[in-house]
Amino acid sequence: MQNSKKQVLIQFIENTLAYALPVFLLQFVVYPLIAKKLGSELNGLFLTMIALNYFVTNITATVLANTRLLLNQKYQESGERGDFNILFLIFSLVNTIIICVATFWYKGGTVTAQDLGFSVVVILLFLYHDYVTAQYRLQLQFRKIFFNNLILCAGYLIGLVVFYHFLPVWQVVFMIPYIMTAIYDMCNTDFIREPLRITPLFSVTTKQYFILAGSSLLSTAVTYGDRLILYPLMDGTSVSIFTSAQLVGKLLQMISTPLSSFMLSYLVKRKTMKLSISFKHILLVIGLGCVMYAGCLIVGNPMIRLLYSEWAEQSLYYVYFTAATGVLHMLVVLTNVILLRFTKSSWQIVKSVTYLCAYMFLSFPLLRVYGLMGFCVGNLLASAIELALILAVLFKEKVIVLK
Repeated sequence: MQNSKKQVLIQFIENTLAYALPVFLLQFVVYPLIAKKLGSELNGLFLTMIALNYFVTNITATVLANTRLLLNQKYQESGERGDFNILFLIFSLVNTIIICVATFWYKGGTVTAQDLGFSVVVILLFLYHDYVTAQYRLQLQFRKIFFNNLILCAGYLIGLVVFYHFLPVWQVVFMIPYIMTAIYDMCNTDFIREPLRITPLFSVTTKQYFILAGSSLLSTAVTYGDRLILYPLMDGTSVSIFTSAQLVGKLLQMISTPLSSFMLSYLVKRKTMKLSISFKHILLVIGLGCVMYAGCLIVGNPMIRLLYSEWAEQSLYYVYFTAATGVLHMLVVLTNVILLRFTKSSWQIVKSVTYLCAYMFLSFPLLRVYGLMGFCVGNLLASAIELALILAVLFKEKVIVLK
């Protein structure tokens, strides 16, 4: 029993480090160095384009990976292989078209064949990486995830050197690391080598995918949509200022995202769950949230001044709200894993629609009246509403009960 607990702890540490290392490198090394090279306006365009890449990857490859995790048991029991690579090829085509259209949309008449070519390569590499690495999670091979992300980190550093000294296009910073991890994944996974065939489970799989994709579309539309919408509504400098202000929230993301992934990997093996909590537990969570918020504010001020000195003063004006949003988002991510596993999938749609409506009807009207400050307040209120809904459903479904 003790060995089992020790193994789970080691796997959790490996999983957390595997996620935290590249996120830390991106947020505190890669993005700031790209910003210094590009300047506030062009950096805003870069942040908008990379947000679009993450957005379409999340609603295609990442959701496909989660679908695979949830339905893998059915495929094993039936002895079927197929379906997923057909969906992967469809997503590759769709995302290529989206990225090409978006490149023309945001860059206008300045688009070159190099822009299009590099942008397509980046999105295809993102898709491949996010889908095939689900095999490591499925088999609880957290050490391989760790090695995969170490390679990713080394690739980012190499990409920065190439970007600064040889090829000054931002895509190269992402192409090099993802090509390196693709080679590693080719040697350690076989998802991509499964047959291109439709099985009797295809309809079940596509239904599950579209339910999760609908939810992901609605939630990630907010996560990345701020940059996609702020850029045409305002300008690249505003995107740079707002994104820098969100930096402290990224610290919490380095904890919540790997923890949620780790939780799902284990929760898929459980059929039921019932958490009994007391008011003491509730007060403890609130206390931890306040500590995390205070920590973000203490660390955020010098960090933003160091990494984004050109527009740090403007970003720090919004940090009090973006840090609070980061704390709430962390709680949303962790509680949503339980909601996803132990309640009907349709609740994901309800939750995400509620969040998106709150975001649209609060953030953008406040943006028009109060500028970026109003936008930050709207984000905070929308996250609070989302968390309240998740907890209400978990209590309603008796997944969580009060002692």
